[in-house]
Amino acid sequence: MMVKELETINIAVVAPTGAGKTALISTVCDYIKANSNKAKGYTLEIENSAAQELNGFTKAVSAQLAGQNMSFKSALIKPTKECQEYEFSMNFSDKATGLSIKQPFKILDIPGAFINNRLKYEDDSEYNKFIDHLDRSRILWIPIDTPILMECETSAEKSLSDEIRCTTNLQDFCVEWAQFAAENNKLDFCNFVLLKCEKYFSHDLQNAFNGCKKRFDDSYGEIIEAMKRQNKEDKFACVAVETIGAAKANTVKWTSNNLEVEYIATGLHRKIQGADCLLHDAMLVAINNVNVEIDVQKAAKETDKSKFTSALNKIIEEQQQKISEMESREQKIAAETDKLRGYESQVQNAGFFDRLFDFFGFGSLPALREKIRNLQAHRNSLRMEIESAKSKLSELRNSAQTTRDNITNVEQEIEALDKVKTWFGNLSQNNFNSKYYRSL
Repeated sequence: MMVKELETINIAVVAPTGAGKTALISTVCDYIKANSNKAKGYTLEIENSAAQELNGFTKAVSAQLAGQNMSFKSALIKPTKECQEYEFSMNFSDKATGLSIKQPFKILDIPGAFINNRLKYEDDSEYNKFIDHLDRSRILWIPIDTPILMECETSAEKSLSDEIRCTTNLQDFCVEWAQFAAENNKLDFCNFVLLKCEKYFSHDLQNAFNGCKKRFDDSYGEIIEAMKRQNKEDKFACVAVETIGAAKANTVKWTSNNLEVEYIATGLHRKIQGADCLLHDAMLVAINNVNVEIDVQKAAKETDKSKFTSALNKIIEEQQQKISEMESREQKIAAETDKLRGYESQVQNAGFFDRLFDFFGFGSLPALREKIRNLQAHRNSLRMEIESAKSKLSELRNSAQTTRDNITNVEQEIEALDKVKTWFGNLSQNNFNSKYYRSL
C-alpha cells in the first residue's frame, strides 16, 4: 500500500465579532461527523480533539430547540479570545490500486476583534499567526450575519449594518488574500457564507437567493470586484448555511450599536443545509492538489519506464553481441579441431612422415606433437570461454527479465495513478444542494 499525505490545505475564516465564525465551523464539523461514509469511497474525519470543544454550540442549539415555542437570542457561543485550529481530512483508499491518499485541512478560528480593529493587534503574536494562515490559505470563508445584512431600512440602520459587518476592514483582508492567492497559481475558492439565514432563504423557490440576493450584491459586490481585480482565476460563491437549522429570526430590534435578534423554533428537526456546498468547494481544491501530485508522480514513473526500456534495449544488444561472439568462437573451434584431426591422421600414417615434415616444415616428430598439444590446449581454453559466455548469457537473460518486470510494475503504477485521478474527477461531479449555492 502506497500512503501519500498531501500538503495541508488552509481554510481562513474572516469576519468580525459575532458574525458566526465558530458557529459555522461547528456546523461544518457536525456535517462531517454525520456524513463520513467509507461507502462513498472516501471519508471526512475530524483530526484533533479541539473540535470536541465545538460541541457546546450543538448542545446549545439542541437545548434551545427542545420546545417548539421556545425562543432564544442569537448569542449561543462566547466570543473567541485567541486563535483556535481545527483539523479534518479527506481520506481515499483503494485496495485494488494499493493507494491511500490523505488530504488534511486546517481551519483557523480567530478573534473577530482582529477584523474590527486590526491596527490594535498588528504587533500581537496571535494576530500574526492569523495573517500567516490567511496568506497561505487556499480557501476563504467569510461568514455573514444575515439578519444584520437584511434588517436595515433606514440610512442610520444601513450605516450601522456596514459598521457592524466591518466592510471596509474586511475588504482589506480579502484583497490581501486574493493577492497571495494570485501568486500560488493554484485553484482557490472564496465563499461568502450567509448564516442565520432561515428567515430570508426560501426552500420553495427555484432561485432560493431571491430573498437576499440584491442586498448581498449591494453590500459585498465592491469587495468581490476588488478581489477579482487581484486574481481572476479564483472562484467566488455565495453559500447559505443553516447553522441553526430549525429556527428562524422572529423579532429584531436595533440598539445604538447592534441588532438584537430573537429566534423562534419552527418545530422541525434540525438539519444542516449548505455545509455540503462548502465542503464540495474544499474538495475541488483537494482534487486539484491530488491531480497535481499524481501528474508529478506519473511523470516520474514515465521517466523510470523510459530508463528501464533503454536498459532493456541495451541488454538485448549485449545478448546479441555475445551470441555472435559465441558463434564465431564455435566456428574457430570447429576449424581448429578439424586441423587437429587431420594432423593426427597423418601422424598415424608412418608412410607419409617425410612428406609431412616437408609439407608443414616441421623438423621432427616431437615438434609436430608439440603443435598438437598446443592446439588441444587452445581448444580446451575455447571451451572454457564458451562456458563462460553461456553463463554470461544466462545472467543477461535474467537481468532482461528483471527489467521487464520493472517495466510491468511501473506500467501498473501508472495505471493505478490514472484510476485514482479518474476516481477523484468523478468525485468532483458529485451533486450538492445547488439551491444553497450561487456562483459570483
